[in-house]
This record gives sequence, structure tokens and C-alpha cells, in this order.
Amino acid sequence: RSYVTGSGADPVTLKASGYSNTGTNGNNGSIDNSNNNLLESAYLYRGANWQGLGVYNRDKDNGSDSQEGSDPEHSIDNNERTDAVLMDFGGKDIRLDTVDIGWAPYDSDFFVLAYQGAGTPTLSGTSYKDLSGWTLIGNYSNQGANNVDLATAGSGSVINADRANIYSSFWLIGAGGFAVGTGIVFDTKSGCSSCKSYDYLKLAGVGGTVKDGGGPPGGVPEPGSLALLGLAFLGLVGTRKTKPVR
Repeated sequence: RSYVTGSGADPVTLKASGYSNTGTNGNNGSIDNSNNNLLESAYLYRGANWQGLGVYNRDKDNGSDSQEGSDPEHSIDNNERTDAVLMDFGGKDIRLDTVDIGWAPYDSDFFVLAYQGAGTPTLSGTSYKDLSGWTLIGNYSNQGANNVDLATAGSGSVINADRANIYSSFWLIGAGGFAVGTGIVFDTKSGCSSCKSYDYLKLAGVGGTVKDGGGPPGGVPEPGSLALLGLAFLGLVGTRKTKPVR
């Protein structure tokens, strides 16, 4: 899915893609949350009257998970597999500032990563554990259906202290928590330390700041808006341009 915002000669473009760790691992591809599972492309989807984008992965089509694609596994979730949305801003350096969650009736932890490596990231064929070149922006704990400020999210969230200085053309938003070198991490259910608590959410939009290296000293930020998924997408994405002071 590709989207464009802004007017004139320099619009912001976005390509959004779904991924999930449905690939094989040492257990021959058993349905589990193993951080050794390899990532594969998945499907972004928005049904009628939905409050945002969900992901359904390949388990829906191959019949290995009968619940995949049904409520609540029609969302971005980490039940059996962990779903994520890759955002490619077409070479522009963006700082994500907000994530708008349109649907989150249960636990709704999510993580945000920014790509700081060289070239274009490749997700297919690697695992969450082995992701290379990605910087953790934050783990955001049970934010519910809200427009989440990535700088000030509430209790239980862990945010990168350098977040305000991190810009990238590639961002990854996924269900659950994340630890570099480990991959996806889970909360546990109250009273059962071995029982994983799964997360479910739908993405209604994101907001951010475009890093602009041109313009006169002290230039005024230029307001804009980005409807990531067209008219059917319920959330609007706000972007603004910053110009350096020289």
C-alpha cells in the first residue's frame, strides 16, 4: 500500500507493508512465538467499519491457525505469531512522534523501531532476534485506543532517551515488547508466570516530523497532513518540516 501527502514538488510518500514471523525455525515451522521464526510478508487489511489497519499472516491461508484473521487475530497481534507494519517514507528522514491506535479492546503493548543501518532493510528471511541496524525507540505499554505521544507515553512504557534526535526513512511498529538481541518479549498473565499475555491493536495513523536540510535560517515549520491509507483510513497523520538554524 502506497500513500502520498503534501502539495507541490516535494510531497511525502509512504509505502506500508505487513510482516509476521511465520517462517520456519528449528521446530520446523511449528505455530509458536519463537524468536527464531523467520519473518515473511503478511497482509495489511482494513475491513468494513474497522477503526484502523490490521494484519493477517500466512497462517490464515495455509490453515495452520484457524483463528488467524478472526477477532481478535484480525489485528496487529502477537498471538501464535508476531505481526508488524514496516513504513518506508521513500528516502525522506522522518521522526515519528505519535502512533494513533484505533482499536485495542485487550492488552495493547507495541514497540517502535527506527532503521539506522546502511541501505534498505531486508526483513524477509531474518528473525526478530537477529534484526540488524534497527534502533529501539520505545516499548509502549497498554496504551489503549489513543493517539499515543511517543515522547511522553505513560506508566510502564520504556522510551529511548535519544528519541527526539532519531530520524529514519524506515520504521517498524509491532505487537508486544521488543529487546535488541532477544526479539519479542511478552508480559505474563496475573497469577500465571508461564502464561503469555497477548496484545491486539489496529493502526489508525502516525504523526511525525520531516527532517529538512534546506531553507533559510530559522525557517518556520511547514504544517501538513498525511492520510496514510486513503479515504478508508480513519486516522490522519500529521507531518511538519523542520529547518536547521545556521
